[in-house]
Amino acid sequence: MQADPELLYKVFRQSYSAVAEERQQAEAWLQQAQESPNLLPALLQIAVARQADPAIRQAASIQLKNQVRKYWAPSGDDTAISGYKEADKVAVRAGLIEGVAASTDVPSVRAQMLECFRLIVLHDFPDSWPGLVDKLLAGLQSDDTAQTHCGLLLLRRLYKQLESRPVARREALESLCVRTLPTLRALAPALASAALAFGGVSPQGHEAYTMLKLVLKCFYSAVHMAVAEQAKQDIEAWMSIVLGVAEISMGPAPSAGQLQAREAGVDAKCRKWAFHILFRFFHRHGHVRRAVDGAEAFAEEWSSKYEVPVAEVCLKEACAQQRGTWASKRTLSLALLCVADAVSRDAAFQGLKPGLQHLLQYGIFPQVRFAEQDMLLWQEDPEEYVRQLFNDLDSFSAPRAAAVELVERLLLHRKKDVMVPLLQFCQHHLEAQAQKPSDPELCANKDGALVLLAAMGEQIIQLDPAQGMLWEAKKKKKSGKAKSIQGVSFEELLARHVRPELSGPVAFLRLRACWVYEKLADKAPRLGPPGAAGATCRECLQLAADPELPVRVVAVTCLQTFLQREGDEEVRAVVSENLGALLERLLKILAEIQCEEVSQTLQCLVDSFPHEIVPFAAQLIAQLAAQFCQATAEGNNEEEDTESAAMGSMSTIVSVLQACSGLKNPEDIAEQQRRAALFSSLAESLLPLVSRLLHPDGIDFLEESLEMLTYLTAFCPSPIPAQLWGAFPRLYQAVCGKSTQSLPLPDVLKDGWAPDFMCNLVQPMLNYMARGPTQVFLSGTWAEAGMTYPDMLFDMVRKVVHTPGIGAEENAGSSVELAAALFEHTAAPGVDNWLPRYFEELWRRLPTAETAALRRATLLAFATMIWYNAALFLRCAEEKSCTVQVFEFWMQRLNLIRSPRDRKVVLLAKLRLFQLGCGQALPGPVAQGLPHLVRKLAEQSKELMRLRQKQGSAAGSDSEEEDDSDADGEGGARANRLKQVLGKLEMAQDNGEESADEDDDDDDDPFNHEGGGYDDDAIQAQRKSLLDRTDELELLRQTLQQAPPAMQQQVESWIGSGLQQWLAELSAETARTVAAAATRS
Repeated sequence: MQADPELLYKVFRQSYSAVAEERQQAEAWLQQAQESPNLLPALLQIAVARQADPAIRQAASIQLKNQVRKYWAPSGDDTAISGYKEADKVAVRAGLIEGVAASTDVPSVRAQMLECFRLIVLHDFPDSWPGLVDKLLAGLQSDDTAQTHCGLLLLRRLYKQLESRPVARREALESLCVRTLPTLRALAPALASAALAFGGVSPQGHEAYTMLKLVLKCFYSAVHMAVAEQAKQDIEAWMSIVLGVAEISMGPAPSAGQLQAREAGVDAKCRKWAFHILFRFFHRHGHVRRAVDGAEAFAEEWSSKYEVPVAEVCLKEACAQQRGTWASKRTLSLALLCVADAVSRDAAFQGLKPGLQHLLQYGIFPQVRFAEQDMLLWQEDPEEYVRQLFNDLDSFSAPRAAAVELVERLLLHRKKDVMVPLLQFCQHHLEAQAQKPSDPELCANKDGALVLLAAMGEQIIQLDPAQGMLWEAKKKKKSGKAKSIQGVSFEELLARHVRPELSGPVAFLRLRACWVYEKLADKAPRLGPPGAAGATCRECLQLAADPELPVRVVAVTCLQTFLQREGDEEVRAVVSENLGALLERLLKILAEIQCEEVSQTLQCLVDSFPHEIVPFAAQLIAQLAAQFCQATAEGNNEEEDTESAAMGSMSTIVSVLQACSGLKNPEDIAEQQRRAALFSSLAESLLPLVSRLLHPDGIDFLEESLEMLTYLTAFCPSPIPAQLWGAFPRLYQAVCGKSTQSLPLPDVLKDGWAPDFMCNLVQPMLNYMARGPTQVFLSGTWAEAGMTYPDMLFDMVRKVVHTPGIGAEENAGSSVELAAALFEHTAAPGVDNWLPRYFEELWRRLPTAETAALRRATLLAFATMIWYNAALFLRCAEEKSCTVQVFEFWMQRLNLIRSPRDRKVVLLAKLRLFQLGCGQALPGPVAQGLPHLVRKLAEQSKELMRLRQKQGSAAGSDSEEEDDSDADGEGGARANRLKQVLGKLEMAQDNGEESADEDDDDDDDPFNHEGGGYDDDAIQAQRKSLLDRTDELELLRQTLQQAPPAMQQQVESWIGSGLQQWLAELSAETARTVAAAATRS
């Protein structure tokens, strides 16, 4: 059907009907009309019709925007969507510019029209819209102000679309600059004159400032990544315009109540863009070393002409208070940053140097002192004050941060010129407040002085003779000892002007004193006489109960810095003895305000006192879980601070669980029982949270929830309690999907929502299999879906292992590890029916494996299967006619087997093959390789003995760094290809590019049992398998002793040395191992 504007108008009116049925009919009609011929022109016609109902115009403009976004350029992924016909697109392009001008009476409609323009430009400019720039220029040159304004709005969108393109792709932007910058350059002075003549309050002045702002934004886009050639040609005119706007006076400062409105004024925003441009040139395009390649000559020329004038204008703006005029936060920040950049340039600094005292007094100090608006915010919204305090790192929008950065730059580049004046300036304000401690203005000045002293902290520490030697020893400066200034004593500054404020009557000075210690406590070797650090830390702890929220927050966050002091046992003792009360206060503060820094402090305490934290674990986890639920409740999800607080709560919960998992004596049964009881109680608080997060909408916290589940399933009593098994089906659904009544899944998630999290899923899955115990796992059933647990495991492994792409192989390797675990934890013939199925899936995946991690995991899985049931494994390989290929793969990749545990698995697999050989049960071709297999058993057993002895004599040594002992020369003559493969079994000559690649890959291997994100040793100890309980060397000794005499004679001939000597060495190693275990116990 073809859309008719009149009918469409009626449909939109019906969509506002009070009758639900009529609304539904209208919505259905609009849904059906998508991509209909003439729909886009009809929507545009309604949106710009001035006589139409504004609500209907807005609805039509929104529908137009949505249609353009979805169907203007059809998606290559959806062949069902063909997009709109070119005739409709031509009509929209032809009418859109006039439509923007016609919609100025309804701002919401104009905003939708501008977004439509942006979307169309994204796809059509310049190729499919060649006349666009001509139309925009016609509007700019029109005598009609509305047409000029409309042209500027659209041109700004066009520039914005192109501004971020790199230098190599700037053809369209350069062409646009050539066409439009001369017109904009001619238009700007007239707009500036009108803005000055009428002022920003009158309608004419407001419009002039708005259009001038658009001109500056277009020019900023032209010089964002690199200076356009057209801009270079007219740089004098443009710099005159920009500097002229930057010097426009904003009049006297408003009251605190009017400040927000002035900041949002169009005149303030216009000047902000002028300073953005100045900063861009000063920081990038006018700096020879930072300029883009090929623009160094322009940078040098610009710097010689404008470096000093721009620095002077920025100095003037920074010191606006001296002239009694006002400057917005953004312009102040940008001006201060320009001055900060200027201090490293000799010419610019010479221009600034005479005004340094004024800069300090009127530019820097007013920004860092406690101001009237700070007090107003503290009283009206202390939570917002705290947020701004910790967000005071954005120097582009926070003048205080920009002022501090300027001070740091001055100290870095012009220390000789500014150090003494800064110290004297601060000393003056500190002494003045000491004389009149109750004067509000002097207290505010002291706050500013303390901010500056904290910025100067490291320099003061170096200048203090009492700190100097300790500082030099700590920092090992190459430049030698710092020269001291007579009378500078860091300890005296703290003792006289900082520490007393911790117990002072002025709340913001109590906060500032804590803040100073937070900045400097870990930098100064001495905070006073012996015991001062501990005493000061105790005073900060007491302020955690201060009546003022901002003080409480900073009092606890500064503890992190105290704990970072090297070797300060006094501080640790103070915190440790007050740990219970401190944790209670921290949790109370977290309940009052979502603050990431407070969460980090709690995390720091958990990390610093892991054993001491255990008695408080249940209380901590219960409250942290509740706070996480509160932070992620509906309506809070889009707030950045609540999201950070939620993540902090999750991280701390995991840290508490890790702390609880440790034991002072891992062999103590009573300690193990206490730990199991503790984790049972923790599960009551955590299971509802884990269950909530094992849903599609908990994907952002899935890693943390799986870590929690890992700890709970690892350290709870075994058998794993029934309530913990309730999470197992959710793990399956995360990987494989399957909608159920308890968790219905939309079509888009019907195949799972987290198959790429298998590396995280593998840990709790291994716990379920090992600690279920295994018999419970094998007999377990998910009643709601009618599936057994082994079926679910197989589905998960099969899905993930066949996910293509090198990026998916880490997860594929984890799934292979799960498959191997089934045979590692089960005695034959418990899962004989599963071995052929897993063998088929792994063998089918192996040829396409690209990473060492997946190849190693598969090799170990095969070895585990052989250890579980060698005869069945060989039968599977024979039935697939791949026995030769299997052992060939094994031979080629044995250089991947490096850790002691992996070597153990491989040795046990070969021992199973030898046992079959003793019973004449090996297939004929495999039996031919038995002599070499036995020789390798002898060599590897001796190597394992050597490694064990080395580990016993040097605990903690890395056995994986040892040379691979499997290197060997060529074997003798082989009867056939299979014999050749087995003859080279266990060779690990790391030659060629392949081996180098494998080694590089090894560092990222998630299946290496020597590392991981958990307390791996403790968790591994909780899931000991049949394989782990097997002493491979003792089993080898027993097998050799029990072998038939004929086989023993053959073994002696194959190994070329005495069998009895080999058995004696194995017996001696067994005795040594037993003795070592007895000693440990």
